[in-house]
Amino acid sequence: MDASGGDHFGRSVGMHGSNIIVGAFFEDEDQNGNNTLSDAGSVYFYEGTDAAALPVTLVQFNAFREGDRVRLHWQTSTEQNNYGFYIQRSKDGKDWPSLGFVSGQGDSYRTVDYHFTDDNPNTGVNYYRLKQEDYDGSPAYSEIRSIYFNGAGRDARGHPNPFSTFLTIENGQGAIIISDMLGRVLEQRTITEAVYRLDTSALPDGPCIIRLQKNNGKLYTMKLVKTPPN
Repeated sequence: MDASGGDHFGRSVGMHGSNIIVGAFFEDEDQNGNNTLSDAGSVYFYEGTDAAALPVTLVQFNAFREGDRVRLHWQTSTEQNNYGFYIQRSKDGKDWPSLGFVSGQGDSYRTVDYHFTDDNPNTGVNYYRLKQEDYDGSPAYSEIRSIYFNGAGRDARGHPNPFSTFLTIENGQGAIIISDMLGRVLEQRTITEAVYRLDTSALPDGPCIIRLQKNNGKLYTMKLVKTPPN
């Protein structure tokens, strides 16, 4: 919009919000200098549109091992309409159940740090991602981070408790002894797998003591209860 054409277009400009009005008067003279056109001109109305909302700007997203846990940290530089973040974990990169939720800032134009701790990661590869969600439900996903646990340095545990026909031992590579409350040995064996499913259908119902000595020398004692099958 300029007046280079000699018609004064763009000399009168009005603005309201995102709308613009541009007008110009128009005059012309004949060869004798007489004004043959006056009080003429044109007005143009330009209706603007609101600028698109800025997305959440994720500066970084990292995963770290902290002992037997995984610590997630991410950082944003801007947020608009941000409801929050669902923290998702996967074993295979296909199914992504949510571990938890961290609320966002809504609208923010400063650096914000977020943290989340996975207290019980899987043995093997753990894939993590963030599902960011706006207040209107629109999702966006972060890049994927992975952490590997071989189970060797993690605490052993048995579940479920109570158990019935099977008992799962995790991170229990070593020698296991199951005894009753009087100390009588009911079962003993060597475990080599990070996740071991033990058939307990032959064990008597009631409380029992599981003693597990891992290959690294660490000793664990667990009290569990055997119940009849449903």
